[in-house]
Formats: sequence, C-alpha cells, structure tokens
Amino acid sequence: MKKLLFLIFIVLFSKFLFSQKINCDNAFSFLGKQEKAIAEINTWDPEFIPLHNLLLEDIKENLDEFDSVFIPTLKDCPALNYYNTVSCYDQVAYFYRLKADTMSKIASKVDSLFYAQAQFQMLFENREEALYQLSRSLQYNRTYPEALIMKCELMFSIDDYEQCLEILQILYYEADLTEEHENQLINFTMRFYEKLYETADSLVKVDLASDALRLFKILEQFCVNMPSTYCNDDYYHGILRSKKGVYESYLLIATVAKERGSPEIAEKFRYYAEQYRLENESDIANSANARELPSESHLQITEYELNNYNSYLQEQT
Repeated sequence: MKKLLFLIFIVLFSKFLFSQKINCDNAFSFLGKQEKAIAEINTWDPEFIPLHNLLLEDIKENLDEFDSVFIPTLKDCPALNYYNTVSCYDQVAYFYRLKADTMSKIASKVDSLFYAQAQFQMLFENREEALYQLSRSLQYNRTYPEALIMKCELMFSIDDYEQCLEILQILYYEADLTEEHENQLINFTMRFYEKLYETADSLVKVDLASDALRLFKILEQFCVNMPSTYCNDDYYHGILRSKKGVYESYLLIATVAKERGSPEIAEKFRYYAEQYRLENESDIANSANARELPSESHLQITEYELNNYNSYLQEQT
C-alpha cells in the first residue's frame, strides 16, 4: 500500500513539474527535467511499469508541446540560440523514443514479470510474498496458466481447497493449456482428490462429521464440475456418512445437555437435529453405513465437546 501511494505521489508531482509553462528563461531547464524524468522511468520492476508508462505519456505530451508550440516562437527569445535549442530538444526526444520502445515491449509482459518474481520468492519459501506476486500477475492476465497452477499449489499447501477449486475451473474451462500444463493438472487433481477424501474419511471416523462434510461437499463440486477420471462414488458415500454423523452429534449434545441440567440447550439441539433430519432425510436414511440410531439414554459426549458447543451457543445468542 505504501509503495502504491508513493507511486501515485510521483505521478502527481511529475505532472506538476511538467505542467510549468515553457518560456525563454526556462526552456533548457524544462528539457533537462524531461531528460531526468526519462532516465528514472523503470522498465524492469512490474510494480512500477503501469504508472511509469503513464509518465512516459506525459513526457511525450510535454515534448510535443515544446516542438509544436515553443520552437516556432524561438525568434522571440534573442538570448537562445535556435540550433542549440533544437539540437537539445532532438537529443531528449531521441532519449525518449529509446525508453518508449523498451516500455512498449515490456508493458505487455507485466503478468510474466510478476510471475517471475513469484518464482524467485518461492526459491526462498517466501510464500506470502509469492502469493502477492501471483495475484498481481493474474490481475493483468487472469488465465495465465503458470501463475494459476502455482497459486493453486500454494492454496493447496495451506488447505484452502475452495480457492483451489475456483482456480481449477479457470484452468480447465478458460485457460489456454499446453500438454505440459495438462500433465501438471492431471497430477494435481489426483493429489487433490486423494487428500480431501482421505482427510474427510478420517474425520468421520473420529466423530468430526461437520468438518468432514465440508470436505466431502468440496469433493462433490470437484467431481461434478471437473473433467476428471479420478472420481468415483466414494465421495457421495462420504457425504452420507458425514451427514448422518452431524445428525447424531446434534442428538448427543441434546441428551447430555438434558442430563446436566441444561434443558434450554437440549431443546435447541433437538430442534437443530430435527431440522437437519428434515433437510437431509433421504441421505441419512440411505447412508451406506446406516445403523439403528442409539436411544437418547445411551448417547454420550465428552466434556470438551460439550464446552465447545456451549461456547458456540453463547456466541450465537
């Protein structure tokens, strides 16, 4: 943010300098300011290039004005030598054209420059900075395959599966992929499916059904929307099992709350359980591992789990 404000300040300050009226006394100093401004134009840091491209346009306008407006009036400036003044202008104008040619070639590659910086940051495992550079690259080219793939890997490494899925959809349906890109995606989608399914399945086994359900739903989106051959009906059975687990957990909490003298909490969670059952009745009934739900008198829950849900309720109220 500070860097952006600094760049904006440079632009505004430069506009102020360039807007000074050209006259006989300041003609050479005016050209000197243009030459200095041209020398300071950055054509390698992608963070500067967009704004410095605008600065070049301002410099061009100033040089054009000098050429078309001021030079024809040199006869009114007896202290100035016509040929020296024109020669000085020609030198600055040539310097401008060289920098403008370089900028025109590099301005169309801002996305790849940001991506290159992201690659450099990843060499030192500066993930946060690399993610910033990738986001800037994708601002200029939202379907840039290399940047999308690297960002997807970064999101995967921090378990941001929802954003992974969004990026995968852009890659599959919008980006122009080479064979190498497609091979990278094949490898990634296999790892993505396996990690989510195994993680969600393990959560179901330790009675963390709500957490598992979130992952299974992501897998469902993945399998429905992605042209992948790695999906089977495992994810669907996982969703059924985790939904049944959510329903059972509501009943468990309600029963223990009643036993410990918290009838209001018990009533709330019985209500949650009933609402959830009505919304997911067919899935719960068709669970691959369907079994008789335990009676309320036999339901158990740990003190830790109950305290967590008590805290949750207090936050809600």
